[in-house]
Amino acid sequence: MKMISSRPGFRKISVIFLLIFSQTCSKHPFTPEIREVLVHQNRRTLGKVADQYLNSPSAETRYRLCLAIANCRDTLLVTQLATLLDDQSPTVRTGAAFALGKLASQTAESLLVQHLLSETDTEVRQQTVLALAQFGNRSTLNFLLETNSEYLGQALIYYFQRQIYNPASLNYAVSHLQSNRHSEAYQSAFALSRVQNPNVMQEYVSILKTALKTADQVTRIKLVTCLASVNFSGKAEIWTQLLTDSVPEVRLEAARSIRIVAHDPLILHQVFNDSFPQVVATAIENLPDSLELTPILQSDFRVLGHHPSRAVRSALVKFLSRRGGQETLANFGLWPVETNLLPAFAEGIAASGQISGLAVLDSLSRHQFRAISTPAYLGLINLAEQFCRQDSIPFEQFCNYIAAGLKSDDPVKIAVAAESMRDSTTKCVASEPLLYSSLNKFKNAEYADAVIEILKTIAVRQPPDAVPFIQTLLNARDFRIRDLAYQILQETYEANVPEIINDYRGAGRPSNLKMLKKYGLRPTILLETERGNIIIHLDGYYAPFTTDAFLSAIERGFYNGLTFHRVVPNFVVQGGDPRGDGWGGPGYTLLTERSPIEFNCGAVGMVRTEYDTEGSQFFITLTEQPQLNYQYTRFGEVICGMDVVKRLEAGDRILAISVVTMDER
Repeated sequence: MKMISSRPGFRKISVIFLLIFSQTCSKHPFTPEIREVLVHQNRRTLGKVADQYLNSPSAETRYRLCLAIANCRDTLLVTQLATLLDDQSPTVRTGAAFALGKLASQTAESLLVQHLLSETDTEVRQQTVLALAQFGNRSTLNFLLETNSEYLGQALIYYFQRQIYNPASLNYAVSHLQSNRHSEAYQSAFALSRVQNPNVMQEYVSILKTALKTADQVTRIKLVTCLASVNFSGKAEIWTQLLTDSVPEVRLEAARSIRIVAHDPLILHQVFNDSFPQVVATAIENLPDSLELTPILQSDFRVLGHHPSRAVRSALVKFLSRRGGQETLANFGLWPVETNLLPAFAEGIAASGQISGLAVLDSLSRHQFRAISTPAYLGLINLAEQFCRQDSIPFEQFCNYIAAGLKSDDPVKIAVAAESMRDSTTKCVASEPLLYSSLNKFKNAEYADAVIEILKTIAVRQPPDAVPFIQTLLNARDFRIRDLAYQILQETYEANVPEIINDYRGAGRPSNLKMLKKYGLRPTILLETERGNIIIHLDGYYAPFTTDAFLSAIERGFYNGLTFHRVVPNFVVQGGDPRGDGWGGPGYTLLTERSPIEFNCGAVGMVRTEYDTEGSQFFITLTEQPQLNYQYTRFGEVICGMDVVKRLEAGDRILAISVVTMDER
């Protein structure tokens, strides 16, 4: 199994630092000075003490200071980074450039542009260009084009991701699609795949088609994405070839646009017999609703109903439920639906647009398993609101569904109901008092999202008696709740409230990093699943608090028996949710720990809704995902078992996770 590697320079930095640790720290992997920096990072109090570490004799400490500033996101520390950007150590300058890219201010942009003109170190120049690409505007893009930066191809991924491009940048990317250097061709294809306007790509169809013939595996995947959104003659023939490509990931990407060849039942028959279940499931998920069910397709569907892959059966249930509900499922021998396929059934019924689906979804929304009740309630509210707007159901019926959600003990239903009250054209005034009682149900950080949705709804609807209920939240543990409550009281109700201190200590999980002290910075863990074993190296250097919390959860057996609740082929598998529906967590939140290490294939990262909201949910990338770089906490990499990762399906269980080797110090 090939090891997953990050950029060589940063890998070298990690190795050097680990060697330093082995010589200077026998009990704790971090020096006392670095531990101080980490404490201030986790408490978000770095601004008070950053100056005292600027002149530390240890380059390692100064580099750690850069990482800490990046994760605190305090723009007042740009001055300190300006000093570090001129540090004698290239490693420290690299860290300073990375941090400036995270602060995203005009001053940071100016510093990076000026530094790029004088910097000679390759690693520092690369990080400087990528930092600019994280937040730079069209003028910085033009600057990089004019200076002919050697890292422009990589930078274009981040500009195009933000839909910032011009003819010169597009031409640069297109011209490198057939580069002899694999990285250049791939980066160009990936950048072009982020362009959302198909009219922009239409001009380059012939070049894209030519590049597709000679591109390597990973580049072909992105070229398929580029071509899927544009029209050209012979597209069906090319797609027929792509659907029989020797590489499963290419076939899978082509299956996302199965509509191109859906008129041919023989081609569909061939796809439905693909040896890679995710290709079959993806094709079914993307079949057009108007598809004619010919005798060949009907025969295929009856066979697919007994497919050994749960992902295939789930996709089929969702498609047929969308087409005709219970009756159609019965015609194909799929009724009653297996319990583990009920989430797909709920999603299909919700998408069917049939008023009869309301009763089905209402019943499923009370199911004992959250993985079933959550999509059912989401579908119920969306479908009911649609019918309410069309005057197809009484207004009171929709409000009853809202009230049922607010009265429940499920924070997700409360969040969904509150959001619907905020966004709906209907008023449901009688349900407003239920918002207040819901605020008192969830004090735990795990349910902060529900409280936040309620507060947002109160801010929009502005009920006159809400102030005393909001005031109690000024002392909430979660800083997001505190800040939003203060903002609503001050701006919406113009209440006279004392200014709160923006203290982040309640947001992060307090930690003395005792798990890192016990296991070292890079312990190896064994993740056992129903489909085989996965071996992961954790990265406690770049994500110390996340790794420490993960190891602590492993020791408690937290993950044993949980599922991989979400699988997006060619993107990620996601697990670690005790609810099993994507909304759960461990009862605490972690602060985001961004780093210069990239999300290559097999990278392990933390799921979040916004910065500083990580918990127990993690993901593993199925292919390289550069758009995630520098945005998410990356705390490990798969070193063995990627074949197992790629076979995982939604619903597969984590049997156990254990630490198998400690980091040698």
